[in-house]
Formats: sequence, C-alpha cells, structure tokens
Amino acid sequence: MIIEHNVIVNRSITAIVESLAKGEQPAAIGVVDPKRDVMPSKDPGEEQVQAFQSSVETHLEVVSRLPRLRSTQTYRHPVFGQLNAHGWHCMFGLHLDIHRNQAKAVCNTINHGPAGDRV
Repeated sequence: MIIEHNVIVNRSITAIVESLAKGEQPAAIGVVDPKRDVMPSKDPGEEQVQAFQSSVETHLEVVSRLPRLRSTQTYRHPVFGQLNAHGWHCMFGLHLDIHRNQAKAVCNTINHGPAGDRV
C-alpha cells in the first residue's frame, strides 16, 4: 500500500512539475484532497513495485529535459502551500523519504514484532 500510494503521488508531482516548468497551470490535476485522492487500493498487487520504479525513472527523465524549475508559476500543495516547479521537485524526494522511513518501520515490525522482539 505504501508503494501504491507513492506511485499515485509520484505521477501527480511529475505532472505538476512538468506543467509549471513549461509555464502552464496544472489543469488536469485539480484540487487534491490528501485524505482521498492519494489513497491506495485495499489490495494492491506486486505490479506496484514495477509501477513505482517506473514512476521514479519517469520523474527523473522528465525533470532532466525541462528548461528550468525555479522562478516558475506556483501551484498549491494541500499542506505546504504555494510551490514552484523546484519546490514540487523537492517535495518528490521529501515525500519518498517520509515513506521510506515508514516502510522501514513496517519491515522492522514484521521482522521483530511490535516491541522490537524477534517473532
């Protein structure tokens, strides 16, 4: 579920960064409700691993060919407010780091139990 959530968010951020860097408002994105619009399905499958990898590779490829990320129009992030393309690009990494730590905690719980003891 963590991976699927990141796929959803990664694709959205990439679209926003690309639009802003090209001088366009991200019209197709609309207002994002973080409690509803980025939630994973109840039963994501293994295909999400490849989808995640692809979403990261696509983001890096898109950003590498954009003319600029700073001094662009801004688009409102639901928590952090107005961000330009550079701010959204930074949000991509920050968001992944948050969920990397979450995934580590889940793996630790699975491997060692809730109290850190071996199961």
